[in-house]
Amino acid sequence: MGRIVSLMFLLTLSSCGACDDDEDPIHVPFTGIELPDERRGASTTAADTTSSSVSSSGGVARPKHVGGRGIDSCCSALGSAGRTAKNLGARENYRAAVKVCARHSHSVKQGKITRSYAMAKVRASLLVPAPSSCR
Repeated sequence: MGRIVSLMFLLTLSSCGACDDDEDPIHVPFTGIELPDERRGASTTAADTTSSSVSSSGGVARPKHVGGRGIDSCCSALGSAGRTAKNLGARENYRAAVKVCARHSHSVKQGKITRSYAMAKVRASLLVPAPSSCR
């Protein structure tokens, strides 16, 4: 039975040889949007960036602190969960998450990243359930 099926398959493939004689599709020209010269675009964006980053006092403008809560409470909760975890693997996982949390906490305080982004990164580093202050 298996030989008959394979023979039928081979016959089907050999009869499709006529399919390969089709002509290639005709090239249709595309008239799309023309992009500006990259050199010209790069120089204008660099000038715009430089002028917008200089404040009226002549110094470089710093990102403003967005306010709101930091993620220090999450870092503390992760540390205490790591100390009280009975499983050694969970303890190590919480300790690694505390390190990630500390790195992102500093960036949140400087205003470089948002609190929600930092919390998402901390939760992503966990293989164990996150404490309630990290949600």
